[in-house]
Amino acid sequence: MKSSILFIFLIYSVLAYSQSPYIKKGSIGKNPPTKSNAFQNIPVSQWVGHKFIFIDVPKDSREFGYPFLNIAGDNLNHPDYENYVGKIIQVTSVTMQGGEYHVNFNVPGDELYIDATTMNHSVDGIALLADIENARKKWLNKTLKFNGTNLLTYNDETDETHDYKTKSGTLFKVVDIVAGDFTNMPIRFILQDSKGNIAFTDVSISDTNIEKNAKTYRFIKLFSE
Repeated sequence: MKSSILFIFLIYSVLAYSQSPYIKKGSIGKNPPTKSNAFQNIPVSQWVGHKFIFIDVPKDSREFGYPFLNIAGDNLNHPDYENYVGKIIQVTSVTMQGGEYHVNFNVPGDELYIDATTMNHSVDGIALLADIENARKKWLNKTLKFNGTNLLTYNDETDETHDYKTKSGTLFKVVDIVAGDFTNMPIRFILQDSKGNIAFTDVSISDTNIEKNAKTYRFIKLFSE
């Protein structure tokens, strides 16, 4: 008898608990979808399969080509500027050697291979292709707020750059996104203000192939949407 009374009491307690207006049982809402970050910081050890592009080179250095990369393992045979600027290469292997990495690339449509040894975990003269492609998808033809005060213009005839002063917070339309000419700031944003003036700035978007402690201008600090 006592056990029956105890059982009834427990059932009543559970029903009373579940019917309370101050208690919400079960799930509430759905978790928002996780946003993937297109601009990943990929360490050299994980480069295999990723594609890189030969960036531009300042005019006064073009005669030297890309001296930190070698053709077919020949340390005296470097990719020249005219034939390799803008060319895409893909990483086939990465091996650690004395604290740095030896990286092999293949060239689509070419039997030759390219190799390089990193300096401070960076290969000078190339940029992660995905960073440029994803930047173009995300910001090309969009309007961004520039949080700095200084951009640049470039005169190809004189090979001179000049400062272009602007006010912090000025809105610019992104008219093009291309490879820059410095490894630590490998992506060039070409911008147009409301008056039609065009200038540019070079930035890094991810830390992939950016030398540690190197001077760089980060996109997230210079721009806001």
